[in-house]
Amino acid sequence: MRHRSAGLLFVAPFVFSCASPSEPAPSTPEARVTTAPVASETPPEPTAGAQPSAPAPPPDAEVSPDVEPLPEGFVWGPDASPEAKSSNFVMCGDLRIESRNDDIAKAYEPYVRVFDKADKKIYEAHGRRYPDGSGKMSLSVDFCGDLTGDGVAELFLTERTMGAHCCYTHYVVSMTTPTKNLLMWEKGDGGFGAIPKKLRPGREWQIVAPQVFYPPFKVEEGDPVMGGYASAPILPTIFDLSNGAYKMRTLAFPDALRAMLADDRAKCKKRSDCQPDEITEWLYLLMTGDWDKEKNTVVPDAELRKSLVRRSGETRKLLATQLGS
Repeated sequence: MRHRSAGLLFVAPFVFSCASPSEPAPSTPEARVTTAPVASETPPEPTAGAQPSAPAPPPDAEVSPDVEPLPEGFVWGPDASPEAKSSNFVMCGDLRIESRNDDIAKAYEPYVRVFDKADKKIYEAHGRRYPDGSGKMSLSVDFCGDLTGDGVAELFLTERTMGAHCCYTHYVVSMTTPTKNLLMWEKGDGGFGAIPKKLRPGREWQIVAPQVFYPPFKVEEGDPVMGGYASAPILPTIFDLSNGAYKMRTLAFPDALRAMLADDRAKCKKRSDCQPDEITEWLYLLMTGDWDKEKNTVVPDAELRKSLVRRSGETRKLLATQLGS
């Protein structure tokens, strides 16, 4: 049994059919400042004097129990599952972060509200509508905390279509006045979650979110045969704050990637059912620039190594495009 890892998170698959967003995604996922998720035309009023619930863990359907804990100062978002109460919330500093599902009788449509310490609503956002008008996509808060180090909390939100492995859009919204979007990432498949990490000195936090990567193999030319989605490599995507927005900059963090690979290797050694995945290690080493130095050790099979060497240049360019240089 091979080891399939992103150095971070694992998730359970979903079993629903996929619907596409009503707004087209770019051909390549790209971090950029955008307008906020669509606001409600006639939002219901918040419940006054509500007491906060205990911070909720990430939803079971999204992230497995072995997800690493959030750093100090960050909290998981409220439970947005259909079984949750019509309003469920957590406290993020002085902010009350609510997940609402008042319209669950019409469609599964959790949305987000934020109130300040004076119980004034300062933010509300809903998922976009499906193309056929059947309802809106779900929108939930994964975690809340001060990502930028400016003393103001940010929300990391996820919008999804309820499809099998599909379709996910991630947002980072700063609770400044007015609120400001720092990221919109049309990720597509794979609800792997995300987590803040300090990957270099400075007040800003980076965001690490795994995603599936498909090497540009050509089986007819002797390249390895990939077994589809379930066996495709999962790699970390690193977002870094640059000029007021979170941008994909994965290949700019070679030391962090080396540490993630070393951690993966150490965990694999502790498991009797784990064998290192040569394809995943090849991709990590291409990202860090260590492939030429380690290729003979990592891929002892000469035929496989020859194939990977042949595809290395093309794959490195694709990694830079899809994960950020």
